[in-house]
Amino acid sequence: ALLLPAMLLAPSARADGLYLGADLGLTHLKPRDSSGFYQVDDTSDSGYRLSVGHAFSKRWAAEGFYVDLGKAGIASRNGNIGHLGHLRYRDFGVGGEWTPLLQGRNERLRLALKGGLVVTTNRADSPSIDYDKVHNVGFYFGVGAGLRLMPHWTLVAEAVSYDKDERMLGLGVRWSRNAE
Repeated sequence: ALLLPAMLLAPSARADGLYLGADLGLTHLKPRDSSGFYQVDDTSDSGYRLSVGHAFSKRWAAEGFYVDLGKAGIASRNGNIGHLGHLRYRDFGVGGEWTPLLQGRNERLRLALKGGLVVTTNRADSPSIDYDKVHNVGFYFGVGAGLRLMPHWTLVAEAVSYDKDERMLGLGVRWSRNAE
């Protein structure tokens, strides 16, 4: 009976199970234009990411996500025309996360590498922007760190590149069904 409180306060050996995440961040967007008619006049915005994942072990997890990366400002290369509108970025993806430290997700302070597949959707808010996607399916990769605040809650900071023209530096939280 005396061991029960000690076991509840000790770090859990179960880092597996469902987790949910929400991040806010700053984005850098730089659409490519092969026609040469446009230029990007605003590359920074704010964005958010929602994720759901499953940790299979203390080192490996799989997750799916939706990320709204905000908008890039588009202008004509002709200075007399100027700003044309915005191009919005929204992505969906699935991938994996690897936590390299000895105790993996059980560490109070942990590092992570992530990567997978991403589907990008773009929408212009002006008919003046005739934008063709270079591709809509690609690879993403990122690095991050997490600080466990309480048994089920972790504060995370991540830098993720969803494509060479879509990046986000985010700060967020993860809630785990099982204590980490």
